[in-house]
Amino acid sequence: MSSKHEMLQSLNNDHGGNLYQFLCFLSRKHVSPDSKFPGTCTEARHSPCSHNSNFDWDCRVAQVLGVIKKHFYQRNGVDANVKNINVACRSFVDEMSASSAFPCVGSFLANQFLQIAALVGLCPLACSCYAAATEPKLGSGQFIRLALKDDDISNQQCLFEFEQLFNDVENVWDDGKVSRAIIENTLCELSRSYWKSAWRNVKQKKGYKVKMKVLRGWPTKRLPPVEIVMNDQIRLESDATDVFYKFDHSKQIQHFFKLKLTGDSATKVKPILVLVRITKNGSENECIKVTSWKKDSADPKLARWESRGRNMQMTTKLMLSQRLKALFPVALGLGSPKH
Repeated sequence: MSSKHEMLQSLNNDHGGNLYQFLCFLSRKHVSPDSKFPGTCTEARHSPCSHNSNFDWDCRVAQVLGVIKKHFYQRNGVDANVKNINVACRSFVDEMSASSAFPCVGSFLANQFLQIAALVGLCPLACSCYAAATEPKLGSGQFIRLALKDDDISNQQCLFEFEQLFNDVENVWDDGKVSRAIIENTLCELSRSYWKSAWRNVKQKKGYKVKMKVLRGWPTKRLPPVEIVMNDQIRLESDATDVFYKFDHSKQIQHFFKLKLTGDSATKVKPILVLVRITKNGSENECIKVTSWKKDSADPKLARWESRGRNMQMTTKLMLSQRLKALFPVALGLGSPKH
């Protein structure tokens, strides 16, 4: 066993083998030390976990797996078409955010968890493209509320408007690349840009500096129209920061992943996870088809679970090919965030 593996094992043992607490420790002490969390929201952060809750997610992993099985593997054909995928995703997010078994989890965190679970093969890969704006107080829903100038818009109305927007966009680009997740994220970016632009517009117009916190409390009818984000003379870009990691041990930035939605047997409901391998000098990239998390012959199978779906258990092993392992040498504390 290498010294890095021994260090990881020792740190894990220090936390009693509790994976959740161990990952929180790594995030806080090695990924973003000194609480300097990079991020794009009001309070910069490295991850959705603030580490402030005493709730131990290690006590709920079996329950979470049960909910995944319930919504995605209890019946056949969930990934037969886009509609089935969306219905399953919506019901999963609704249960996760409403259940008392998962405290402090709202639709935002439930949706993030769903996307990550899809990427690692716990549910159909197409679920990583799912998102929805359901809360008017949060970024994407907030922009919808501002556009409608309706301070009392309900969660249901917010979701309806989001679906209408998605349908309009899909009528133009129907290949799946402009997904619900991309549109929801774009609305968040527009929301941040809007507040910065509105703050500057109000300040110039009134001749005094209005605090952002005060501005956000104004009724929507008193605020500038959302069209100001289309005006190059007024618009200010959001503070969105893309975070990636440069690994000193390999002297290159992290590899990236994307979904292949067409070609090579890939479709919108059965995409293929592709690794974009960045070379050390950045002169050329290599695209490696990793997996579709399916059992058919078209699956590249560089990563697969011993068993999937309703047959998956807490002890099910993740199998990685030697080629894939070689691309990710273990390095603790050697990654530095770049913006």
